[in-house]
Amino acid sequence: MKLVLLYSPDGFDLDVLENQRDLYRTLGCKVIWTDKIFPCDLIVILRANEMTPLKFPEQTPLLFVDYSGQNVLDVFKEINHNNKRCITSRKEKNTIEDISFGHPFVSLERYSLPLKTLKYEFIHIGNYKKRKQIKLLNQDFIEFINGVSAFVWGKNWPKSSFTKSKYMGPMQPKDVSKTYSQSKYSLGIKHDFQIGTAISGRYWQSTLNGCSLFVEDEYLAKEIPGIYLYGSKIND
Repeated sequence: MKLVLLYSPDGFDLDVLENQRDLYRTLGCKVIWTDKIFPCDLIVILRANEMTPLKFPEQTPLLFVDYSGQNVLDVFKEINHNNKRCITSRKEKNTIEDISFGHPFVSLERYSLPLKTLKYEFIHIGNYKKRKQIKLLNQDFIEFINGVSAFVWGKNWPKSSFTKSKYMGPMQPKDVSKTYSQSKYSLGIKHDFQIGTAISGRYWQSTLNGCSLFVEDEYLAKEIPGIYLYGSKIND
């Protein structure tokens, strides 16, 4: 049985981790997620921190999965390795040698639930993001969610944010798909570093469960069904 390391020195996004784990288990591999390197058949680098020196076994294939808009591509280009590849969700970067355009694998069995009776009209699922600049700023977003009386789940939200919206507290990962499948519209907001360079989990998990998603920039919005820019009019 082949051994695959899902590696990150910089933490993991649980949804991406679970999807990657499902993929390689489906292929008959043993899968371990780790921040350490040891002998294996394939190392999949899900996130990378350029401040962390990365040394990989010379003969072990490397696959970088650049999905978050962070510095995975920069780290990839710095690694001197004869057998390395990168999949990136940054469409303009696929002309670089050994880099292909694509998105992380999504496990339909795990994340796509049957559509249920609608329970919510507008929702936002995500931890509070401290925005410094760029397009949809914190206060704009807070005013928007209050304007549509959205239900909001996540951590670190200022208590004073919610006047007409309904703050529901943190959400367990196992409940995310279920909530999307009960909702009509989801409201997205990215980190500053993701603007124009990356998709987020909301792009696939929301729409996969029949919930239309509003996003703040045009990055891949026209290429993924169910994605709309803020200000768009949706015909039911």
